[in-house]
Amino acid sequence: MAELRRVGDHHAATALARLLTGADRRTPVVVVSVPAGRAEPFIDAARIVDEVGDLARVYLLTTGPHTWTFSREMPELTQVYGGAGRVYPVGHEWVADPHRSPLRLAFNRAEGDRATEDLISDALRMATDAGLLRRTPTPAKRPVHGVVAGIPVPERAMVSVGRSLATVAEELTVPGVPLDRVLRVGLTVQGVLDDRTGRLDLIGSLLDPAAQLAAYALGEVVLAEVHQVEAGRARLRLHPRVTVEVSRAAVTSNDLDDLRSLMSPGEVVRARVTGLGPDWRLSLLDVDDDEVARPAPALLPDGPPWLVETEPGWLAEPASAEPEPAPQMPELLQPVAEPGLLVQPVAEPEVPVDTSEPVVPESTGPPRPTPLLLDRRRERGGSAPPVPPPAAETTNGAGPAVATLTRTVDGLKAELAQQRRVVAGLQEQLQGLVSERGLLEHVRDQQARDLARLEHELRTSRSRLRREVGRRGAAAPAPDVPEFADPEQGFRYAVLTAWARRTPPAEQASRPLGVYTLGPDFLTSLQKVDGISADKVADVVFEIVTGRARDLPGRELHQLRESDAGGAPSVRRADGAVCWRASLQVKSPQARRLHYWQLPGGEIELSRVTLHDDFQP
Repeated sequence: MAELRRVGDHHAATALARLLTGADRRTPVVVVSVPAGRAEPFIDAARIVDEVGDLARVYLLTTGPHTWTFSREMPELTQVYGGAGRVYPVGHEWVADPHRSPLRLAFNRAEGDRATEDLISDALRMATDAGLLRRTPTPAKRPVHGVVAGIPVPERAMVSVGRSLATVAEELTVPGVPLDRVLRVGLTVQGVLDDRTGRLDLIGSLLDPAAQLAAYALGEVVLAEVHQVEAGRARLRLHPRVTVEVSRAAVTSNDLDDLRSLMSPGEVVRARVTGLGPDWRLSLLDVDDDEVARPAPALLPDGPPWLVETEPGWLAEPASAEPEPAPQMPELLQPVAEPGLLVQPVAEPEVPVDTSEPVVPESTGPPRPTPLLLDRRRERGGSAPPVPPPAAETTNGAGPAVATLTRTVDGLKAELAQQRRVVAGLQEQLQGLVSERGLLEHVRDQQARDLARLEHELRTSRSRLRREVGRRGAAAPAPDVPEFADPEQGFRYAVLTAWARRTPPAEQASRPLGVYTLGPDFLTSLQKVDGISADKVADVVFEIVTGRARDLPGRELHQLRESDAGGAPSVRRADGAVCWRASLQVKSPQARRLHYWQLPGGEIELSRVTLHDDFQP
């Protein structure tokens, strides 16, 4: 059964450090420290045990000299002390990269609550990465069906199971993908319910990515998420479990472009499929703004698409938030309380603070930070001023006992006055620190808003720049394009070029270009209808002749009807040919269309390029 393990001496601290850095650990480990002067941490260690105790070990590092022992035994920048907490994942990558094991700070109750949530999330995510969900069966886990009742936050969803509610955690489903891209309200799901924690595990219901992506076709435009970006390459995700590496040449025609200036991690982009799985290949170069991308696959049966394309970044503005006024700090402008006046104590009771410094062993290296450095309540400065000497003995005729009592009373009065001055100074210092903290929190919040705005502007600029680079690359004429005296030969060359460019050499034998002819009005219409390039038309003709257009939603392929009436017959010629209509453009005024005839033997005859409202074959 899960339990909270306390570390309270040098032996236990050494054993914990060796467990974390050793090779035998198979589960994440949560370490929560206690700030100096407190018996318990602000972080709720007991709640962490309840939430993740079956997937991770939880340790409580109490205050004392053994915190130094733990710090000395741990690698640099991976220690925990002063009320902070940290989760150590399985493996040792966190030693070289401490960001894999983020430190969660907590200096008060509010920060403790937030740190508790962060540590639970870290532990669940690391347990999922370690594959522990399938290796911890217990009698309390049972298969159930339920209906998604709500997704109150992106990281948590509520599922109605019978008369009770179960919780679905993002970290235990598809880490890094918000649950509103995995679930939707009203969706029926099935999974394994842990009756002890109330968690519903949906991993077993996730769809196979290979089967989901099998519907993608060569030449199709699909959605992908930017996962990582380097100067000369990027990694795009077609699925949370399928990552495709693209080179600079697949994004821009300029060999000097830095991809980090063209795309951002987390951005959803459109890419053309140039190679099918398992060795996927993608290109962002020749994707037009008006092409429709195939919807991204769902991760659960009947679930929502895991990626959704947004409007261009410069059209989607971030939510505006008026800056909050800075907190007023009248306390800093008030005069210091006069000596002798009693200052009211702080309402919150203070816990006595142990200010004794631990004995630090001598070391030839640089001094290590003391665990007390994170304790903001540690007393600063030196000791209180000495009590003034008692007044001189009076000779008013009183006896020795009265004189002694008088001296004692005078000394106590002087000491009381001094203590009142000390309390007044501390009270003023406390008020100043409280006000300073309020100001710092305001500055922090304002900086967070500014950072969000700047990140939005950066993504907007990168998206706009990438689109402009793509347009320039598509519009720039190739230096070695031949010129033809015969327009038909020139167009056929463009179609052949599109076939060679978009068909990998290994597949060209099994995917030949096919036979097609040009109708008597085709080249005339191509020159007459403006707003569409001949290369774009050649690309679509290549898709039609090779049969790929049938699998591309953006082509909107359908037979031309004799009228708009439902069930109207297809337009046919006397030789039995059927007229088809394909989209050259979408989402644009008078979008261009291509009409062509499919002959009884399967041969394609290109009829003409026309506008959206022109239905003449």
